[in-house]
Amino acid sequence: MSEFYGGNAGNEVFRDFSPGPHAGLDTDPRAVGAPDHIDKGAKAALTLGLLSLVLGIVTGLPAIWVGRKSLQHIAASEGDLRGRRLASTGMGLGCVGIILTSVVWVYLHQHPRLNSSVAVANQLGCADVQSARNFAASNSVSCSFHGDQVIVSWFDSQAQENAFKETNQHLKAGAVESPIIYGDSWAISCTKAAACEAARKAMR
Repeated sequence: MSEFYGGNAGNEVFRDFSPGPHAGLDTDPRAVGAPDHIDKGAKAALTLGLLSLVLGIVTGLPAIWVGRKSLQHIAASEGDLRGRRLASTGMGLGCVGIILTSVVWVYLHQHPRLNSSVAVANQLGCADVQSARNFAASNSVSCSFHGDQVIVSWFDSQAQENAFKETNQHLKAGAVESPIIYGDSWAISCTKAAACEAARKAMR
């Protein structure tokens, strides 16, 4: 029987042996674990893209720029970074946000906010707009529209508009079935059927 006295790795028997591959030490200093890191730029692009659905172009353009930079960073990492889908999604949402901003801007440009009888008359396309006296409205103007002299009235309250409607509910003007056109806080009074119909189309 051979005499071999086992012991711990610190004993003299094992002192001259190099540690094995499973001794808890990396034999190759270049050996690293599998990459599993998400690029910060990808996360930022996604966040900016989501915000662009509310803030529009303000965060939409940065989402596209940050997302593009993130994709370049991920490609240069040779697999050490992830997040391509996040970056691409952020860029896509940024584009949607920019499109929404453009649509809203065009709509508001074509449908400006009305806040007076003059603003209504301008949108109607009236000519020769002049101030008119109408005690039932906050402010009124008379103007020429499609060969008719129409009166545009503006109401600052619903009660005021209701009082105006009650006062004029029995009003008839020749062949015009409904000589007053009502909108959101405004009314257009006309005397010719063609002018009334044109006003309805113009204020849609």
